[in-house]
Amino acid sequence: MPTPPRRSEHLLSGIEGAYPRALLRAAGLRDGDFQGPLIGVANSWNEIVPGHVHLRELAAWVKEGIRAAGGVPLEFCTIAPCDGIAHGPGMHYSLPSRDVIAASVELMVQAHQLDGVVMLCTCDKSIPGMLLAAARLNLPTVFVTGGVMRPGQAAGRTVILSDVKEAMGRLRAGTATPEEFAELERCACPEAGACSFLGTAHTMACIVEAAGLSLPRCATMPALSPQLGCGMLLTRGTPLKKQISFLLYAHPRSKLFFHLLGIEFFFAIQFSSHSKSHGPGMMFYLQDCGMIVFLYEHVEALFDGARIVAGDSLV
Repeated sequence: MPTPPRRSEHLLSGIEGAYPRALLRAAGLRDGDFQGPLIGVANSWNEIVPGHVHLRELAAWVKEGIRAAGGVPLEFCTIAPCDGIAHGPGMHYSLPSRDVIAASVELMVQAHQLDGVVMLCTCDKSIPGMLLAAARLNLPTVFVTGGVMRPGQAAGRTVILSDVKEAMGRLRAGTATPEEFAELERCACPEAGACSFLGTAHTMACIVEAAGLSLPRCATMPALSPQLGCGMLLTRGTPLKKQISFLLYAHPRSKLFFHLLGIEFFFAIQFSSHSKSHGPGMMFYLQDCGMIVFLYEHVEALFDGARIVAGDSLV
């Protein structure tokens, strides 16, 4: 099957292409790189947000996968604020950040006529912002979400970030000691990853995977697990290489996936992160479910299920 024409060919070909080619050489590209598709790696890495502090390492594996599939990776960064840290006045800046993220990714991809994009994102605003960008760009797109934070251990029990908020009330009510409260604060978020409850970050990662836009298991695996973590998944090469190869040669547009997801919601099928329960909160790979969204069988299992999906059952 003939390879579809690349957008970047119009930018880099012929005499007129010498100007951008010269500049790209200064960025590290060589003669052979101008023959392959230019794939943007939109990275929302920063040193503030726990769901994003490990994305620089992930980006290195993503770029290896792009090269293995015959593409030329070009990484750039965008912002990614944390709703959990941006309390009070900070939320006035966090809420509009989705549009800033979408605009920044769209501008970089369109300005440089990239042929496709890999979106690296994890948290509440970065995933929706990059979804908006993908819809606007309508280019071959893959999402790699950063995985889930493992739960911590405090006073002999499993704890997550939402336990801190509950403990704030117990401390004020006098039913928790300052020492218990301090230990919980230190232990609730032990490592990088999305907050380990079914909040916006985890829900959006599941939706992206259910839509077929991200790699299998990205939404639910622990971010730093040596057995199931993102590094192991991507360094094995096969899932990402296959997905990138599919983008480069089949050239599917992102709006195809959004259209299919829209049909799901049109029939009022409520999204859930598990299908038929075999015990409370049992998680099946969304890809194995045919990329279809599901209802919770038991609404009362929501909070227990969220803890299990984003923590215990994945450790």
